[in-house]
Amino acid sequence: MVTEAISRRVVRVPDVSNKTLEKARILLEDSGLRKIVVLYRESYEDRDTVLEQRPARGQMIYEGSEVAPYPTTKTAATNPIQSPIRFGGLGTGR
Repeated sequence: MVTEAISRRVVRVPDVSNKTLEKARILLEDSGLRKIVVLYRESYEDRDTVLEQRPARGQMIYEGSEVAPYPTTKTAATNPIQSPIRFGGLGTGR
């Protein structure tokens, strides 16, 4: 296990802000970052435009680490709020 951690490559996180989600995925995967967790945010921007990302651009992280682009969903809301994708149960409906 120790040799596994030592052999991991460190990569710089690319800037994917203001890019389409598809282009952001390509850039992240080309950098060796394949664990991509998409968290949508409501906004007036074009749908699937990345507003921000975690970790931030330029940070050095291990290849294969998890990254999270925050693309938009088109909405008419007056106050944009974070809207994460949830998988699994939908609750009780109350």
